[in-house]
Order: sequence, then C-alpha cells, then structure tokens
Amino acid sequence: MDWGRTHVFFADERFVPHDHADSNYRLAEETLLSHVPIPAQNVHPTPITTPEASAEAYERSVLDFFAPQPPRFDLVTLGMGPDGHTASLFPGMDDVGGGLVAAVHNSPKPPPLRLTMTYRLLNEARHVLFLVSGADKAALLEQIAANADTPLPAGKVVLSERPVVWLAHLSG
Repeated sequence: MDWGRTHVFFADERFVPHDHADSNYRLAEETLLSHVPIPAQNVHPTPITTPEASAEAYERSVLDFFAPQPPRFDLVTLGMGPDGHTASLFPGMDDVGGGLVAAVHNSPKPPPLRLTMTYRLLNEARHVLFLVSGADKAALLEQIAANADTPLPAGKVVLSERPVVWLAHLSG
C-alpha cells in the first residue's frame, strides 16, 4: 500500500483529548498508524475545541482537502454498534443538520459529546466497508439486509453507484 498517498480522516470522534482512552484517534494511532509509514500530515484528526466549532473546523478541513471538487472519499470503513448505530449516528437521531460534519450532544453511549460525519458525506463515498462482529448484531444485520427503509443508522449508509460491503463475524 502506498502510505504516502493515503490520507486518514475520522468518521467520528468522541469529544475527549486525543490521548484519552476513549479517543478513536488514539486507538487508530496505537493499533495502525504508528505501525505504518504514513506521513504525519496525511492523518487528519478532529479538532477538539467546542462541539460546534470543532464540527465546523473539521468540515472545513474535509472541504479544503477535496477542493475544488466536492468531498468524496475513496473508502469509508465503519462499524455497527449493538443498537444499529454507525459513526456517532444513533437511532432516533434523524436530524443532525444539513452539513457534512455534526456535533452530537447527549449521545446515548458515553461520552455524551461527539463529532460525526453525516449521512450526506458518508453516502458520497466511492466505497463503504462495514466491519461487524458479535452474535448480538446478527438480527440487526438481517433487518438491514431485508429492509431498504430501515430506521437503523447503519442501514441508512447507502451508495448510489455500488452496494455497501459488509464483512461480518456473527458467531460467539
């Protein structure tokens, strides 16, 4: 893989410092990024200032990266929680605004403050890969596969040009 041409953005981030145990950036850094020759400037962590200012700044960094074209990631890798959430898009959170990145308040899963890419941005990707594990998610995955109008957030990630790819390990 040509890590010099690879850029990493984060579909969501918990609103904690980047060195905090709950940080997605910290997890990615420790498990992948520190083990590959990716240039530091190719990693784009979310800013952590105030929720709305951070969402605006991260959206601006995505827009600037892709300018003058509209933002369109080559690949977005997502997971799915046991409630069907993906990124920090939880059930019942249908209105996260019209932007590309949103601040999330009162997340049902701690911590309550988060940043997330919205469906508007995720659904423009060229490819989306879901990595899902756990027997507790089998029924949700069946529901998503059977119902195009599912209320589950993971099922609302839909691409116009090709199917979303799901890799699942659902046994205990």
